[in-house]
Amino acid sequence: MASPEKAVLFLVFAFAAQARSQGVADCQRAQYYFQHGRQIAMLHLTDEPMLETSQAFLIAQLYLLACSRRNAAYLSLGIAITAAKALGLHRVDPDADENDPRSSQRCALSSLLVAIMGLIY
Repeated sequence: MASPEKAVLFLVFAFAAQARSQGVADCQRAQYYFQHGRQIAMLHLTDEPMLETSQAFLIAQLYLLACSRRNAAYLSLGIAITAAKALGLHRVDPDADENDPRSSQRCALSSLLVAIMGLIY
């Protein structure tokens, strides 16, 4: 598994462990996965924006908001939105194939970003 997918996967595990939060072990597991996922994201996803960049930093933003770390969450959201804009997720492609899984991922991610921006502002 390549590093972009690892970052997203670690951050999903962190958010899931945090949401479950049935004891100290879940909190430690969440912190472990978050630290590793964020480290991979910062090292491998910030040079060249890709779909996984927005996904990873959006998940990190959700984790940070749940930890009441608003400033860090706002920074992660800014990175996710900037990467999404650099990829052109805000544009509609009339020639896009609706059956393409990447196209549906782009649509879902851009919708989620818009929804989160509506909640924050």
